[in-house]
Amino acid sequence: MQFLQRWLVTTVAVLVAAHVVAGIHYTGFPALLVASLVLGLVNAFVRPVLLLVSISFVVATLGLGVLVINALLLWGVGSLGTGFRVDGFGPHFGAVWSSASSRSSRISSWVGVPGSPCKGAGAATAIPDRPAATSSTSDPPEPAR
Repeated sequence: MQFLQRWLVTTVAVLVAAHVVAGIHYTGFPALLVASLVLGLVNAFVRPVLLLVSISFVVATLGLGVLVINALLLWGVGSLGTGFRVDGFGPHFGAVWSSASSRSSRISSWVGVPGSPCKGAGAATAIPDRPAATSSTSDPPEPAR
C-alpha cells in the first residue's frame, strides 16, 4: 500500500512538473505512469549510491550538489524512451530547483525563520509604523465639505 501511495505522489509530482516547467513533456498518461515508476525506482536504488559516491562534491557545494544529482537522474529517466522527455539541462535543474525552493520556503515559514516571506502559519502582523486597520461596516465615512 505504501508503494502505491509513493507511486501516486511521484506521478502527481511529475504531472505538475510537466505542466509548470517548460521543456518537460510526456506523450500520455500511461507514459507518465511508467516514467514515474522508473523515477521512483531510480530514486530508491541509484540515488543513494550516487550520493554516497559523490559525498565530497555535495559537501563542497554545501548541498547544492544534490540538486545536480537529482537533475541528472531526471534527465536519465527522460532519456530512457518511456514517452517522457526533458529538453536540455535547464528544465531538469528548473524542476529540481523549484521543488527545493518551495520546500525550503515551507520549512522556513513553518519554523518561523526571521526574514522568511511567511511569518508562521497565516499569522497577520501589523506594520510597526502604522496602527492596525479596523473594519467598521456600520458607519460610512462622512463626505468632505
